[in-house]
Formats: sequence, C-alpha cells, structure tokens
Amino acid sequence: MLKNFAAALLIFTAASGQGWAHSEGHGIIDAKIARVTAVGAAGYFTVEDVGKPWGLLPTSWRGLSIVQAELIAEVDGDFVVGVTNPETDELLYILVGSEGSVLDANFTGSFPCVWDKKSLDRAVSGE
Repeated sequence: MLKNFAAALLIFTAASGQGWAHSEGHGIIDAKIARVTAVGAAGYFTVEDVGKPWGLLPTSWRGLSIVQAELIAEVDGDFVVGVTNPETDELLYILVGSEGSVLDANFTGSFPCVWDKKSLDRAVSGE
C-alpha cells in the first residue's frame, strides 16, 4: 500500500511542476522537495489507510503548508521531515527517499532500518 502511495505522490509531484531538484535528470531531490512531499503525504494519510497503527489521520492533516514541515535529518541522501499539525500540535515524521518516494512514516521519529540513534544525533547536530 505504501508503494502505491509513493507512486501516486511521484506522479502528483511531477504533474504539479515541482520537478526534480537537478535538471540533469538524476532523480535526486533536495530538502524543499522532501518537505513538499512530506506535507503531501500527511494529507494523503487522511484519505488512504497505508497500514499504519493510526489508520486514517484526521482531516486536520489535510492541506498543510510547507512551513509546517521541517527537515529533521538527511542521512545517506534520504530525508527525515517532521510535519507539525498546528491544530493538534502533533508531529508526524516522514522518511522521504532521495528520489522522492515516501519510505515510512510514524509519530516516534525512529527509522531503525535507515540508521541507528547515534547517527541520527550526529545528523541533527551537524557533526
């Protein structure tokens, strides 16, 4: 189900004119595109159950602005983006792959398949 979401979001991103970060067609996105993708994912999770414990997110996650998305970390080209719902003050963490696909999402910020806690601390602190 998450793969279907990633494909749909890629089509949406391309169709909306966001394009890729590099005009050479490498397929590598930048932090701004990752933030746009994460906000779109949060909205998508309000209409599509992707098999996460929360089921469907409340409609207050729909239509959020990119200012609600913050780059938390970049690890090996993938981005962890935190999307804040101003209505509930909840923070949803979304893992966006370097090519723009949504790889995972949760409310804990832990993505052990990508890195361990120590590397996240280095990424966040800039070390």
